Amino acid sequence: EFDLRLTRDGQLVVLHDDTLERTTDVEAIYPDRGRAETPGAPRHWPLADFTLAELARLDAGTWFDSRFAGTRLPTFRDTIDALKGRSGLFIELKSPERYPGIERLILEELARHGLDRPGADPATPVLLQSFTASSLEIFTKELRTPLPVHFLLGARDAAAWLTPEGLTRLKGMATGFSPEKTILGDPQHA
Repeated sequence: EFDLRLTRDGQLVVLHDDTLERTTDVEAIYPDRGRAETPGAPRHWPLADFTLAELARLDAGTWFDSRFAGTRLPTFRDTIDALKGRSGLFIELKSPERYPGIERLILEELARHGLDRPGADPATPVLLQSFTASSLEIFTKELRTPLPVHFLLGARDAAAWLTPEGLTRLKGMATGFSPEKTILGDPQHA
């Protein structure tokens, strides 16, 4: 499972966080580009503020281990090229509301690799998933993807979704849902 986000110039990259400072050397390379949400708050370097060319200057490996020094943030295309035929692509859209149009870009990239329909490459199944219902509705209702689409159900939102009305809405926008593990053992959600 990997998370996709968009750069300032509309390129799909794999990154879990909204910001770059935890997993890259962005503070050293672009010290003046950080911003604080309020005066006196810690500064952050949002991914969406940077182009793909700017990201190519960042080291995204040293934070994990010095053996990975010089590792760059992978693009979605890099990730597909590395995994196609070797692994499934379990794609999570993180904060898609921050990246209008990301759903269409994902499907276009999958189509370029011949992965835009179920079973296209049995060695590379594709699953699209998000905690954001509106993004899944774009995939299923607007873009009409035939790919499996899963709603990631967090514990804090479970009460609203695990009702007859919520489950009916889920059925109309997703082929499945993946509940947070705490929901499964919680009698309140049973």
